[in-house]
Amino acid sequence: MDERWIIDGNNTRSLEMRFERADLVIYFNFPKAICLFRIFKRFLRPNTSFDDRAAGCVERITWSLLRYMWGFEKRVVQDVKKLKEQYPQVPFKEIKNNRDLDNLKNELKGA
Repeated sequence: MDERWIIDGNNTRSLEMRFERADLVIYFNFPKAICLFRIFKRFLRPNTSFDDRAAGCVERITWSLLRYMWGFEKRVVQDVKKLKEQYPQVPFKEIKNNRDLDNLKNELKGA
């Protein structure tokens, strides 16, 4: 089987390298208010069915995290636009809400 890539994460320094090699780019671009709500929800009601934190890394909310989240789209929008134009062969799915996410899940199940 050939190597396949799906971009994960928000490291913008390696974005082009990952975009170029991806078989599919899924860009989660939920409204800021939803992201903010979910940060607090994750902190107050953690999902105990999985642990995605490094050992000893305590879940916490900082002003730095909130500022990062709030300004993320503004920082990356031009880079993402440029990469979409530069690599038009890479399928790009922007997820703006739960309906978009459900549609993508159904699409991927049928693939």
